[in-house]
Amino acid sequence: MNALLLKRLSLSFLVAVMLSGCASYDPGWTHYCTLLCTNVNTGMPEEIQRIGKNDDGTAVCKPAKFVCDAGRSAACVNTANWTNNNEPLYKDCDAVSFGDCSKSCAMN
Repeated sequence: MNALLLKRLSLSFLVAVMLSGCASYDPGWTHYCTLLCTNVNTGMPEEIQRIGKNDDGTAVCKPAKFVCDAGRSAACVNTANWTNNNEPLYKDCDAVSFGDCSKSCAMN
């Protein structure tokens, strides 16, 4: 009897979480950009990976793959710009690969 009650409560909790629209359970889509930058310390070119960024510098996290795919090039240009402006180790960064979108973030 107790086991059956526990199963019903667990199922009720799961349904409540699903219906509440709790954003932390919603998978989002993002990708990593490959940048070619100059390492300030060595003066040598270096290939680095950084997550795609929105215009405001926040990490890209889109609700659907097609939305993520549509903005990959812009997101990687943003990433290069933010890397140039905010990472003292690198300068003159250019996006060389826009990466593929995958489920790798949680919608907030």
